[in-house]
Amino acid sequence: MKALIAINNLKTNTEARIRGVLPESMSVQQWMVIDTLCNVDKPTAGQVADSTAILGPSMARIIRDLKEQGLIKSRPCTADKRALRLSVTTDGGKLYRKYKTRVTKAMQVKHEDLNQIACIISDQYGIDRGES
Repeated sequence: MKALIAINNLKTNTEARIRGVLPESMSVQQWMVIDTLCNVDKPTAGQVADSTAILGPSMARIIRDLKEQGLIKSRPCTADKRALRLSVTTDGGKLYRKYKTRVTKAMQVKHEDLNQIACIISDQYGIDRGES
């Protein structure tokens, strides 16, 4: 249980650092969608949801909001008319390039944080980490 708490704290702290460098109007989940669209060629909304672990109802809201802000666009998938193909707009690409380096830096995890989690797991399961 301690390991799960430590991992959750690491996730929470990382998300807070990311929020701190994004524009005030953008959520971490919105950034994840923009990031995916800038790195995957015209995925479907379902593929973006799967890759970001964002649930369907939240993904629908995020897509709507990002479209309203002019950061992404969608069109029906030719193979499956029920699916939407998503892509980033010119403005969305500009925003991504402006914040990418800052977000990448904010995502960096400190060695001490990972070491703390490793120690908790080692202690919990009696694993010898081989350190002297």
